[in-house]
Amino acid sequence: MNTSIAAGLDSMPLNDDSHWPSDYDARLVASATVRTLLVEDVVTGAVGPGAAVSAECLDDGRRWRVRLDRSLRWSDGAHLSAEHVVRSAERAAPHPRAGLHALLDRRRAAVAVDDEVVEIGFARPVGFAPALLTLPQLAPSRTPNTRLGDVSLGDFRLVGRTDRTLTLHRQPHAVDRDDAVRAIEFRCFDDIATALAAFDRGELDLSPTTSFRVEDVARYRGHEGFCARDISIFGCLEFGKRAPGLRADADARAALGFALDRHRLARAVGGLLSPAFGHSGAWPDGPADEVPAPVPPTPDQVRALRAALGPRVSVGYSDFTPNGDVVAGLCDQLGELLGVEAEPRRLSYEEYVRAVVREDFALLYTLTTADFPHPASVLLPWRGGGAQARRAGLADAELDRRVDLACAEVDPVAARRAWRHVDDRWLALMPRVPLARVRSHSVQRGVGGYAVSSAGIVPFDDLSARHAGEARHAHEACEARQAPALAGKEPHS
Repeated sequence: MNTSIAAGLDSMPLNDDSHWPSDYDARLVASATVRTLLVEDVVTGAVGPGAAVSAECLDDGRRWRVRLDRSLRWSDGAHLSAEHVVRSAERAAPHPRAGLHALLDRRRAAVAVDDEVVEIGFARPVGFAPALLTLPQLAPSRTPNTRLGDVSLGDFRLVGRTDRTLTLHRQPHAVDRDDAVRAIEFRCFDDIATALAAFDRGELDLSPTTSFRVEDVARYRGHEGFCARDISIFGCLEFGKRAPGLRADADARAALGFALDRHRLARAVGGLLSPAFGHSGAWPDGPADEVPAPVPPTPDQVRALRAALGPRVSVGYSDFTPNGDVVAGLCDQLGELLGVEAEPRRLSYEEYVRAVVREDFALLYTLTTADFPHPASVLLPWRGGGAQARRAGLADAELDRRVDLACAEVDPVAARRAWRHVDDRWLALMPRVPLARVRSHSVQRGVGGYAVSSAGIVPFDDLSARHAGEARHAHEACEARQAPALAGKEPHS
């Protein structure tokens, strides 16, 4: 049995810090070397043991007692210890990324009770801490330096690289299994067509999990190793500095948001996206995310939107599949609804990043990735003082009140209701227009236990090398897992 696999990337990771990955491919590769405290189950969506075996709520959610799996060993042979978690938490507390610095108690971010137990402190009650503990930023770190290739707690460690490949070997102290994958070679491809051609030739075992085109989905849908699922990447329409009237008028934003036909947009891209409206239903334990039928704007709303946008407007987008088709559909709807001349504006990735940073646009189609598997990851930044609220100039006392109540709720059932309540207020304000969720598509052969997480990440620790004859069962299991996520949605053309 072959115990080495080749996995495709659509780009090389943008940075080299395994605990603070800056893009999807960096996070994908790092997931093989980093063992987070808790882990999202790719089938159920529940959060379960990782480097920690349990997390206990103390002080109404202001402290969480985390018990580590002391049987785990780093690639250099050292046993996992509470001090390794303290190091990561203390690094994260003052760091401006991912909003952790606003949640962790900077004075006592983490305290080692003993070698096995660490208590993580928050500045406010955080009922969703277990989901937060899936972040790589809070994963144990053996040394202050967390570069990819340093000592590893995950099942794999980096042993070699070129400008187009990364080679990982199973680290010597990982739990062994007869069917365990022994090596992974990540190979970067210029486009999905080249990657899939390599897959067809038997040179690639796992395709990239992004960038599939409509024709690729149609071609591989019946393949025994094909898998697809909605993931927590949200396609949205953003309002920039060139549309000050919309940035200042919540009623006009909401009118536009409720008027757009999300099912029509999804049909136009052949199932590469799924229609979406809110955020709280993006995870299996959340409430159903019902996508309402479009509500035509009133004549007064049309006049307000035309005045805010002007007779002609462009909608920018980053030049990746299927963004161009989505924006073309958006422009068609803007023309029909408002009578404005709307045209797509294709941007290189560098131009897109500059536009986002400078907010130098009127309308921009963006993709927003959830950092951890919980509605708080996308809704909390809109609370007053949060990163998104500051950028959009949003200040709403009622939204802040609902966020605070939801954050403090520890009971899972009550928390689901509370975050739905936050979502409802956010949708009334509509600081950006949610349109769709990305669907991850990929195809594999000879790799068992394969299904991506809600973030589209492959659980490399759980992969097994197996005979091709077992692939049909895995494909059927994958289809069964995805069925609930598709139930009740309008069929794609």
